[in-house]
Amino acid sequence: MARVAHLIGNGDSCVYYRPAKGLKVVCNLPPFAVDNVYVSCMVDFKMMKALTSEEIHNPYTWVLGFRPKVWMDKNPGFYMKNSAKIKEFYLDLPK
Repeated sequence: MARVAHLIGNGDSCVYYRPAKGLKVVCNLPPFAVDNVYVSCMVDFKMMKALTSEEIHNPYTWVLGFRPKVWMDKNPGFYMKNSAKIKEFYLDLPK
């Protein structure tokens, strides 16, 4: 049987997601609760700034891109506070 994965963004089309079985990957933070999320992928400074200033809270496990890695290098206190949530840094930049 094939495995199913759901990629749930935070844009206009996220409203089309209906809870279902399968691996769930969210982009940043969806505007609604999602059960059994595998990871939250974040790749921009804007999200890191909002998390650092505690405007928002992301309860999921994180996979972070190149820009969040730069943010963490410049904000070691924030990195130490949230390091347990970070699954990995994905640093391969597209050409």
